[in-house]
Amino acid sequence: MEKLIRFVADSLAGRPEDIRIEKSEENGEMAYTLLVDPEDLGRMIGRHGKTAEALRTLLSAAGQRQEKRVFLRIRERD
Repeated sequence: MEKLIRFVADSLAGRPEDIRIEKSEENGEMAYTLLVDPEDLGRMIGRHGKTAEALRTLLSAAGQRQEKRVFLRIRERD
């Protein structure tokens, strides 16, 4: 999962070196937080949230194969 997030985020970001991914897992649910440079936040979310929605759909499908629920948050890195 983390590799999938990293691949998509690196492809979209203007500053891929500033991307961080945090992971937490509990009761079969995996939550990822994608921390990006403030300038890249709009690229990750996309117009009307379409890019973020597409990435969440991919992660959900990948999670189903592992029988886990997957959540993704996209936040600005400090």
